[in-house]
Amino acid sequence: MTRARARGVDARRARDGGDGGARGRTCVVQRDTRAEDGDDANDGMLALTARVRELCARDASCAYVGDGDGSSNASGTRGGDGGATALDAYPPYWAKVFAAKRALEDAALKCARVIWVDSDATFHDSRSVCAGARCETTVRSVSEIAEELFDGKDFFYSRDPSMTPPDEYWGSEFNAGFWGCANTTRGREIMTAWTKTYPVEAWSRGQDGHWTSTGNFAGSTYEQGAFVHSGLLKKYKAVGAMNEVDACAINTPCESLKEASIRGAQACHFAGVYKETYLPGYYADAKEDHSPFGTHESSYEDLSTTLSAVSEPFMSKCQYDLSSTGAARTGTSVSAERQDAVDAARGAHNTDVTIIAVAVASVVTLIGYVAARRRRRRTTSAEDETAPLV
Repeated sequence: MTRARARGVDARRARDGGDGGARGRTCVVQRDTRAEDGDDANDGMLALTARVRELCARDASCAYVGDGDGSSNASGTRGGDGGATALDAYPPYWAKVFAAKRALEDAALKCARVIWVDSDATFHDSRSVCAGARCETTVRSVSEIAEELFDGKDFFYSRDPSMTPPDEYWGSEFNAGFWGCANTTRGREIMTAWTKTYPVEAWSRGQDGHWTSTGNFAGSTYEQGAFVHSGLLKKYKAVGAMNEVDACAINTPCESLKEASIRGAQACHFAGVYKETYLPGYYADAKEDHSPFGTHESSYEDLSTTLSAVSEPFMSKCQYDLSSTGAARTGTSVSAERQDAVDAARGAHNTDVTIIAVAVASVVTLIGYVAARRRRRRTTSAEDETAPLV
């Protein structure tokens, strides 16, 4: 099994070319201009983006596209002011869309696909499985992860994670923290259509440079909500261009390196409060891990101990199986299944309510009809008794 996987890796690398041939190049796009400020959450995200750059640098078929000069900069070229980039004209939420689109169109980059990674997200490159007491952990390159995520489609994405923080509701059909688009005719069409949904009139920038919107966070004035509310997601799902990945695989936080490996995660996204809850522990694990590409022996006792200690929020929302075949555990989104169940229950409830309402209305009508006939009969009898004889 190990030799077969190794041959597959070598074959893909040979096909793409030793220099990371453009035909298979994965361009990882990030855009974050923050600097270290002593805040743990902020500095933790800076460390996370550094990890993304490191993982991309290890892969000859990966090009990291961030803020900088030259054609490797998807954020636009330097302007006459010597500092601002072309994408400074957009709110940071929308700058990611334009940055990814420009990367696809940059002839010098020659991206076969782009993957957007928020500053609070990272690729997860290992996956652990067991056959009996024999366990293996496979470390994959960014491009190999990308192949799984796209699965031959023009665009991949996931819903919001099922793990919802207290007093918050995350229920979007599309999470814009981690997604990707292929450099195909349809892929470029999707990105162009998405940029056209940017509602410039809904955004304003204060003197301090801070952007504000007239809409709710992640709603229709933001890049995430616009992708759904504009009908783009529904349209391109209908024509088979979209690959929906389980949110537990790409847009859910990771409790630890081993937990994510057993879960089959392909990326970890520490959105919101999860930056403080899980990011420090995961990053501490990842920083110490320098496993080379390929498949390696793993300790069954170590993995089973990790699995037994997975906390409830993860265990109840995601799938875990040490005896998995090693394929990505990315079936139908847990969130989607839950929503389907809710919709089905709601539909059944509405149907029951309708049936009851119709039945009640019918009974009321029947009672009214019977009462009316009785009244008519009584009136007729009274008239017969009082009518004069002729």
